[in-house]
Amino acid sequence: MQKKHKNLKEFKQLTKEEREERIIDLKKELIFINIKLKTKQNSSSHIVRKIKTQIAQLYTLQTLGLNNKN
Repeated sequence: MQKKHKNLKEFKQLTKEEREERIIDLKKELIFINIKLKTKQNSSSHIVRKIKTQIAQLYTLQTLGLNNKN
């Protein structure tokens, strides 16, 4: 629970452009992890859930427009 709040505080400090870049980077990472899982390479499946949560948090902040720096 502590980690989620830490990420959320970190995400709130990002500008809109930085948040959009972070979403793109996380989506790319998610694709690569899914490929690794499908090809049965060493990868932790719990990371998928973590990345999806981070993407959802970023989208929520973006939708609500809660950024300190425009």
